Amino acid sequence: MKQSCPSLLNSPIGVFDSGSGGLTILAGLQKHLPGESFVYLGDHANAPYGPRTNSEIYALTQRAVEKLFSQGCRLVILACNTAAAIALRKLQQDWLPEHYPGQTHSILGILVPTIEAVTGRPWLETPVVTARASSDRIGLFATEATVRSRSYDTEVGKRSETIRLYSQACAELVPAIEQSLRADRMDRLILGYARELLAQVPPSSNSRPLDKVLLGCTHYPLALASFKRAFEELLPEADRPDFICQPSLCALSLKSYLDRHAARLNHTAPNESLTGPVTTPLLLTSLDSAIDHSSLDSLAEQTLGTSCSFRRV
Repeated sequence: MKQSCPSLLNSPIGVFDSGSGGLTILAGLQKHLPGESFVYLGDHANAPYGPRTNSEIYALTQRAVEKLFSQGCRLVILACNTAAAIALRKLQQDWLPEHYPGQTHSILGILVPTIEAVTGRPWLETPVVTARASSDRIGLFATEATVRSRSYDTEVGKRSETIRLYSQACAELVPAIEQSLRADRMDRLILGYARELLAQVPPSSNSRPLDKVLLGCTHYPLALASFKRAFEELLPEADRPDFICQPSLCALSLKSYLDRHAARLNHTAPNESLTGPVTTPLLLTSLDSAIDHSSLDSLAEQTLGTSCSFRRV
């Protein structure tokens, strides 16, 4: 008989995204942390975040974190590359100590485990320059704001002098995924972005154009099949890159974090009962209740593999 995994936290884990993309991260968290309960918040009313200014992204992210804290969460995951790239550091260093002193609450992002996966180095490891005969070439698909922030370029550059990162903003992709664009139209849209990315890469006679492709937005794994078809059309099989998707690597990173910090996050509520295994998370949206949520609910059911529905908060 399969044993259930015990909860490490007395409180639910908050998961935030600008829309539905973070559901891919939530699915990974549920798989690797089956004993935990989760509250998911999608800011669908203000999505997409990619075209917004940094100040708008920060304000919206701060408000979302506050809402998740008000739901009883002491740990919130920014399952949105744009929010993590623009808002996370300021929230951690300035806002959190002022409004939640004593380290009773935490905010994490998905950039750290992703950078670790791309570079093969722990986040806090002192970079060591090593001579290599060749460079790894990695393509990044992301939102306009993530590309504009150059967060991935900066953090990868700190840790490796041999990785070359080529970034492609995909301005129309998040709305297309949220609106469940037809597969053939999605294929054409992503094929165009893939062509633009490959056009940036200088020719090489002894390697693939790109060694890996990072889907740097949590929405994009929902269109993984279209990304794969695009590179199948553009490149021969031997030249096609490997894909880096964030859900599993971020979930494993969080599991490691909880092993180290669960006692601190539980410290302020010693009398609360432990949360049992939860198969259906609480899903929240900023969309007005008068708006039809059926497409959101359908996408959530498809991603999480269980019947569920959003409610307005």
